Amino acid sequence: MPPDTEEQTPTGATSWMASAALLMIFATFISAVTGLLRDVAIARQFGRVGEINAYVQAFKIPNLLYFLVAGGALRTGFVPVFTQLLSEDRRERAYRLFSALFWLLAVAAGGLAILGMVFSGPLARLVYYGGAASNPELVELCGGLMRVMFPAQIFFVLGGLLMGTLNAEKHFLWPAMGPIIYNCAIIGAALLNRELFGLWALAYAVVLGALIGNFLVQLGPLLRTAASDELRAASEGPEARPAPPGEARDGGYQSARRALLTTRRCFGVWAPTDEDVRKVLLLVMPVVLGLAIQEINVVIVSTLATGVDPVTGPATLDYANKLAKLSARVFGAGIAIALFPAMSHDYARGDEEQYTRDFSFGMRNVLFLTIPATAFMIVMRVPVVRFLYSWFSPQGIEAVATTLLWFSIGIIPLGVLYIVARAFYARHDTVTPVWVGVISVAVCVIACLVLDGPFKIAGLAMATSVSAVVNTTLLVVLLKGRVGRLDGARIAEATLRALPPTAVFAAVLYAGVAYLEQAVGVGTHMTRAVIVFAPAAVGVAVFVAACKLLHVRELESAWDLTARRLRPRLT
Repeated sequence: MPPDTEEQTPTGATSWMASAALLMIFATFISAVTGLLRDVAIARQFGRVGEINAYVQAFKIPNLLYFLVAGGALRTGFVPVFTQLLSEDRRERAYRLFSALFWLLAVAAGGLAILGMVFSGPLARLVYYGGAASNPELVELCGGLMRVMFPAQIFFVLGGLLMGTLNAEKHFLWPAMGPIIYNCAIIGAALLNRELFGLWALAYAVVLGALIGNFLVQLGPLLRTAASDELRAASEGPEARPAPPGEARDGGYQSARRALLTTRRCFGVWAPTDEDVRKVLLLVMPVVLGLAIQEINVVIVSTLATGVDPVTGPATLDYANKLAKLSARVFGAGIAIALFPAMSHDYARGDEEQYTRDFSFGMRNVLFLTIPATAFMIVMRVPVVRFLYSWFSPQGIEAVATTLLWFSIGIIPLGVLYIVARAFYARHDTVTPVWVGVISVAVCVIACLVLDGPFKIAGLAMATSVSAVVNTTLLVVLLKGRVGRLDGARIAEATLRALPPTAVFAAVLYAGVAYLEQAVGVGTHMTRAVIVFAPAAVGVAVFVAACKLLHVRELESAWDLTARRLRPRLT
């Protein structure tokens, strides 16, 4: 099979996955942009000193709750089983599984949220141990904010099930809209008068955004998707109950009947001991542990930050971490979300060749996109932080930029990790990522204890990147041993092809920033914007030109696919 031809014009499952990946990259990009605007709006109102650190720490335990009740694991533990049932034309059984899990998760998430609200005070003292003696008011505020935000996790968990179901049905748009709506709710709260509402407005916006974006917005698309041909036949066929006299059969009566049948199908089953539920739980529990381990890693690092610097440490770490994760989320998570149902389907059909092709496609494109993204963050760290957080003091800008530098080392391994972890989950292997995650957490804790003394908050960022490298490397090696062939030669070739354009890109950025800082200065917000966007625009143009000159196929296939998707709309 000629690989180059396949990449120029993707066909079959690879073509569908590529189209979905483009949609998810775009949607995830919009989500990431709104997330960045959310952080900028919060930083504009509350800075990085004092109360904002209580808000940052208040998220840690509620987020851990989300993973402990399987919300974060649903797309990776539930989707393979649900997809297999759909591929076997057992839609009724698939949605019976959905309904049973929905109510099981509702009970579990609700119970844990209530416990979290009751014990929010002790939990706050746990995650803000560094401020217990010196800043007790921050610890108390952290507990109050945590109490408000705990109910949001119920909607995150249930919304995760709805989104996973829509993804398995190959619907990606509305699940991608959930985080965007959530971010916009918090942006709106951040723009309210600080003196009147303060951080409490943000906490209530978290709950409102989760309810609307992650839950309510997903219900309509899910019910429409669940209304199968069998349900329509049941409500419209000859055996259907006659409509009331004078009412047309295609009128509101039949629509209401279809809606009732669909709702009953999706939410009318309480079967926690169902065979398929047990199968999902067996898959999900290791994934829960794996994702919880990663979240525990975040909790440990942020908690250590309160000991290093209780007044500014958590916020500095959080701002830098979110900037570094931006590209990994856009490219790695966007491609991985679209890739996962395809690889699950490949494995369910026993098509190892297509499984390898889809994995290779994801890896090559993630590497192609995250390598220049890493170069951008490293070279542009100071101009970017100075532009986004221009009201910070020079010391604050330097602290966030230095922390961002060391987080940026983890962009590539984090982007790859999204793909590799789902490659295991698609094969119904949810155990391997768990014990590898335990090893990476141990590495992170040891590195934190070694590095936080001499390097302070930046040392915690270094430790996080070291942990990501170890985690990803071990998983790739183990996956190769499991599968036998990962198309490594083409992945390595694609990586090497991306390096020369990236080097030129980085050189253009560096020279452009140095020239503009001398030419226009950094005294105003406008000149700071010019120093970020002008070199970035020129650098991207040069990068694209270099890729075309060197015939980098990842760029060409993406452009060809985009052109073919847009052409029917423009003609």
